[in-house]
Amino acid sequence: MINKIRPHRIFDLVPAEEKSAVICLPQKKSLTSMLERGILLSLAKAVKPQRIFEFGTYLGETTFMLAENTEAEVFTLDLGESYDSPQLDNFEKNNLAQHRSNQKQWEIRECGKRVTQLLGDSTLFDFSSYHGSIQFVLIDGGHQTEVVIKDTENALALLDRSKPGCVIWHDYNNPHYEITQYLDGLSESLKLFYIEETKYVVYFNEHFPF
Repeated sequence: MINKIRPHRIFDLVPAEEKSAVICLPQKKSLTSMLERGILLSLAKAVKPQRIFEFGTYLGETTFMLAENTEAEVFTLDLGESYDSPQLDNFEKNNLAQHRSNQKQWEIRECGKRVTQLLGDSTLFDFSSYHGSIQFVLIDGGHQTEVVIKDTENALALLDRSKPGCVIWHDYNNPHYEITQYLDGLSESLKLFYIEETKYVVYFNEHFPF
């Protein structure tokens, strides 16, 4: 069974002197709430990753915020021009086509020097050079069940098992996707936490004291 926790449990992981953050104000097509943005950055501040990997760039808002609020090297994987990929439903195809060409905030900020944009289908991408080297993974790409399963397998392989680390999934409890059922099943073998009032589920590795 998946564990439920209140948002303050995540905020409490961050020391008082580190509780300030740079957060993007949501745009019309943004898909994360202000609470979710605060939760994501609190997790990043608590884990203190050296390397971050993001499945799904979209508008680049979370990419920018993670780079701006940490010292980490950030890798973000997007489909690029593959608008017809079977990874995407019609909603995702429309949004990707409309916003893929938009300038990302990190591209005009100093933190952008630490961002690497990767392009490709995450179910076919060769992750081998990143295995065991990432401390913070965000999964928010394709939402079809088979894609989420593959992204999860790859995310767990990416995770550094020698340092504190976490994997985060977005869109839990989203009625438009089947990710909720999948993560409920995954919680039988992994200790997962659903952060209430958000669509985030998080897994902490054995080196993170939670």
